[in-house]
Amino acid sequence: MEPWEAVQSKLAGEVRELAAIRAAFLTSDDRRRCRMHFWTLLDEYDEPTERRLVRVESDVERQFADDVDFVFTTIHLQGRSPWDFIPRDALLVKSPA
Repeated sequence: MEPWEAVQSKLAGEVRELAAIRAAFLTSDDRRRCRMHFWTLLDEYDEPTERRLVRVESDVERQFADDVDFVFTTIHLQGRSPWDFIPRDALLVKSPA
């Protein structure tokens, strides 16, 4: 399994349990996917979810530190559609409902 596939699988398992996350996806700056951006989309600020998300991100960063550099971003949708933020080439981790 490629590192990016393992990252996608690990994150999918973790964010599935976080109901406040409307969608999550990965993008990459390079073809080798050595630097990955993990994007989470929430309807609004939700402190318990964001605290849990920081722990998930830290765990993933430690687990894959030898293979991947990460950038983590959370967006508060505030009524906007998640699809407006998801690029066509993104690797979906949690698809919008």
